[in-house]
Amino acid sequence: MACYQMGPNTHSIPMTLFRENRDRVMAELRKVPALEGKQALVVLQGGDNISLYDTDVDYVFRQFVSYK
Repeated sequence: MACYQMGPNTHSIPMTLFRENRDRVMAELRKVPALEGKQALVVLQGGDNISLYDTDVDYVFRQFVSYK
């Protein structure tokens, strides 16, 4: 089974979880009467930069992108 993992000794998250979440969001959007028969665009916020010890050094952020 395909999974997403940040490295050794970290939790493994199955890729099916992302698909299930997308499907749930789409199902909820289809229930909105104002959007019936129209196209919708969903914009989600990615991660924020987090300063390392309040300095000008940031943790490395990698955005995971998945297209259906």
